Amino acid sequence: QVRMGLALNPFNFWTLSADLDITENSTQVPGYKSRMASVGTEINVFNRKWLNIPLRLGLSKNLAQSNSKTAYSAGFGINLLHFVFDVGGSISTETESFADDAGEIQEVPANASVGAQLAFLF
Repeated sequence: QVRMGLALNPFNFWTLSADLDITENSTQVPGYKSRMASVGTEINVFNRKWLNIPLRLGLSKNLAQSNSKTAYSAGFGINLLHFVFDVGGSISTETESFADDAGEIQEVPANASVGAQLAFLF
């Protein structure tokens, strides 16, 4: 896998980023390839060494699959003194169908994720 990216800081509180898989990559699913392209932004609300609240938004898409839909991501953090707490998640616009116990067809996102981190920096 080969990937490249770029990040720009138009202002000291704002970051814009983009990255792309240069190669098309095999996955554990037979016949399913991956070549991700992503863009995102982060705005730092207080932007101080001792206090910051970063807010993040992003988009990603698998270019290797012609029917791939865009996925949205968002997150935020709280950086207080040396403690860092981050939460982020993503959800795809692609849906899957299934029948519930009553036999009604339900649509749910094909992919969703959430993550959290608590850290102490020294």
